[in-house]
Amino acid sequence: MKSLTFNGTRKPWLILLRGRKKPPFSTVRRNLLSIPGRHGAFLHTSTKEPLVINQPISFIVNDDYNALQYKDELAEWLVTDEPVPLTFDDEPGRIYYAVVQNTIDDFERIASIRQGTIQFICPDPYGYSEEIAQNISSNNNLINSGTAETYPIFDIDVLKNITRLEVINKSLSDRQGASPSIVLGVAASMEQEEFAKEELIFQDSMQSTQTWQTAVEVDAGHIAGTVGVDSKGFYPATYGNAIYPLDWQGPSLIKGIGTSLQDFKADIYIENLNVDKETGMLDVYLRDSNSNVLAKISFGDAWKGKTENFGNAQVGDYNSTLKMSATADDPKGWNNFSGIIRVIRVDNVWNFYFAQIDKSGTHNWVHSRTRITDNARRYMSPVTSIQVAFRLWAGTVRTDMHIKNIKIYKINKPTGSGASQSVPFVAQAGDRLTIDTKKSLILKNGEFANELADLSLQMFPFAKGHNMLQIIPSDAVNVTARYRRAYL
Repeated sequence: MKSLTFNGTRKPWLILLRGRKKPPFSTVRRNLLSIPGRHGAFLHTSTKEPLVINQPISFIVNDDYNALQYKDELAEWLVTDEPVPLTFDDEPGRIYYAVVQNTIDDFERIASIRQGTIQFICPDPYGYSEEIAQNISSNNNLINSGTAETYPIFDIDVLKNITRLEVINKSLSDRQGASPSIVLGVAASMEQEEFAKEELIFQDSMQSTQTWQTAVEVDAGHIAGTVGVDSKGFYPATYGNAIYPLDWQGPSLIKGIGTSLQDFKADIYIENLNVDKETGMLDVYLRDSNSNVLAKISFGDAWKGKTENFGNAQVGDYNSTLKMSATADDPKGWNNFSGIIRVIRVDNVWNFYFAQIDKSGTHNWVHSRTRITDNARRYMSPVTSIQVAFRLWAGTVRTDMHIKNIKIYKINKPTGSGASQSVPFVAQAGDRLTIDTKKSLILKNGEFANELADLSLQMFPFAKGHNMLQIIPSDAVNVTARYRRAYL
């Protein structure tokens, strides 16, 4: 019995009926330019219309309750906000990206049989193959055997520090007759020095508390309990007995970073699984040599009767007025959070960053708008230590919290001026760059990085047939192209 898969799900009770209406290829609109006094017209442009697929379906029900259950399942399954993958059993290896248009207008009830027609609309009119991967560094000749051009994704593992990267498709030409290229960064001249804008100074994988000490102060609530260690990192093993009057309480540890930093970036990788739990907060303090709080970044769930993680940013101690809160664009976007919280200081400007990190390493539900300027320059001392704290409200069900890794970078500034000004590396050994040519998106280690693009960048497709690619510098990166053959 043939069926379909939509958004990665198939319904075993759904039957495809004969009579699918799908044109052999999408409609092409010819836009003509007419000249007064001249016969005929010029072909100005051609555009492909969205592909419409009408698929008759049927299913058998046991009773009215079962019929209602299936209709509810259909609604939950078929209504999506964005195009999602659609495949038919009788079109093996072909994927469409579709949304459902309208409803099932011709829905009929005949005894125990229900039938009607689902109308799918594909804004992208092409059908696609499964994803294909080819290592370009070992074989730069690629054959696109589809019937149309297709836009690739480049995964680039950086082997050496580079200030500039260029990926060229030698089989295509732009309007000036040149081969289109994707360019990141800038080349350094012989007179210019290269430098790392961010230099890793401190890292702790949170697999041992031996080099940490119990903290003596938090800016709200009480220190109580102990920090444990498991394969994920630090977690609150105990919170201590309830301290009255009730307030936030939990364990806290502090550690020196081995140097003093003026301009810096601190990346803290955390987890706060809060669904079906109640309260749990993580605090990270940055202190100077006199133990003064320069900044604090917090994350967690502190609500009664609702499940919602949020972030807090603070420059100075608890009594400071330099505070801001942060939430995901969708209030539920940070639930069961596994991601990164970040603090950056350059001169007297502090920036705070929060993002979920998915299994592919991509940052999602990014909040990077929290910016605090210390106009009075009261919190300009160098950072010398970092403190972590876990907190819950006594008597509540705690969230599952971990601090998994901490990395602190020194931020270096260019030296020299004019033609001799130093040039920063666009990527360093160990980095991964991802270039999605269809979405015009650049990621660096999973983080949005379109600012790396040179103004000459052209996000090119793979042409139908032969494509010869060139990577510059070829010995500094390992490049894999991922693409799907496109079919009219």
